[in-house]
Amino acid sequence: MRVDPPRPRPLRVGFVLTELVGGGAERSMLSIIESLDRARFEPALVVFGSRQDHEPPRDVPIHVLSQRGLFAPGRMISRIAELASLARRERFDLLVSFLVGPNIVAIAAARLAGVPVVIGERSAPRTVLSRANKQLRASGLWRMLVRLLYPRASAIVTNTHGAKDELTGFLGVAPDRVTVLPNPLDLARIAALAAEPIGDAGWPSGPVLVHVGRFTYAKDHETLLRAFALLRARRPVTLVLIGDGEDEARVRALCAELGLDEDVRFTGFTRNPYKLLARGTLSVLTSRFEGLPNVLIESMAVGVPILSTACPYGPIEVLGKNEYGVLVPVGDAAAFANAAARLLDDEAQRTLFIERGRRRALDFDRGRVGRDYEDLFVKSTRATSR
Repeated sequence: MRVDPPRPRPLRVGFVLTELVGGGAERSMLSIIESLDRARFEPALVVFGSRQDHEPPRDVPIHVLSQRGLFAPGRMISRIAELASLARRERFDLLVSFLVGPNIVAIAAARLAGVPVVIGERSAPRTVLSRANKQLRASGLWRMLVRLLYPRASAIVTNTHGAKDELTGFLGVAPDRVTVLPNPLDLARIAALAAEPIGDAGWPSGPVLVHVGRFTYAKDHETLLRAFALLRARRPVTLVLIGDGEDEARVRALCAELGLDEDVRFTGFTRNPYKLLARGTLSVLTSRFEGLPNVLIESMAVGVPILSTACPYGPIEVLGKNEYGVLVPVGDAAAFANAAARLLDDEAQRTLFIERGRRRALDFDRGRVGRDYEDLFVKSTRATSR
């Protein structure tokens, strides 16, 4: 009588984030977690704070680290020690983190706990760590920590080739230790959410530009509003801003200063931006820098043409040479307004972008991309165990 060998136990993976709030990085991590084969992986979430905008999968436990420490360095040291203890107690086989802060904590904790760690770089690291990024305090300290610890990760995953080039050049990480994998998106779920009714708020008549993203330095809402003011001076048009963030008050003040209060709608954060995005005439993005912005892929998936700045690196890699949308220079409000006017006047071009975009979005479906993340996680644990 043949006896089948016992199945190996699932790999226990701790996914580390600051909080379940924010934008693309958080949604990408949750999408990766949802795509994992539960026969092979047993995921858990580890967060620094209990605020929650995004709903995690029901079968995934959440561990909230304490907030001990009076100042930022003290809190970081406390989190490192607590995460290392948690990794040993929960018998994690692997830690996975996205974003600079969690990456630093996860690398240090993994070394203390003796487990491998895969970190994700979701943007343009040199720009994020530069003094120009006013929303990053103590940028010099962060640059030092990144240079010291990133090369000690078991593996690094980026979502753009540009970010990989920066990591290998800027930090000296060996190219074979950096894997480029796009964000995995649940396109079927996005389509279902896009079909939901928008409720009692109604929708503006005429052309509508939709921007989905947090109010942060990276998104450059100032250029967006100044471009919209130029466009609005020529024709009736509405701008819908979906999201929240630390710069919202400043953006609202500039909106009033430019006399745009009647033509700009602030929706705040919503768990279903797709039902609004899908009703837009154009999806717009004016970012100074980006990783791989989910909103571009989501826009293509729901059939909305895209106008974006050609910032490093995601928009360029997603849209190609204006093949799947229109790219304009960063920070050029006049160029953005002119490109928007041309697209609004050219229905045939918008239709072409919609058709191409729907096909392009399939490259990011989590059914395809999720398997690549699984392979990376297994490879990272095996490499460390040898």
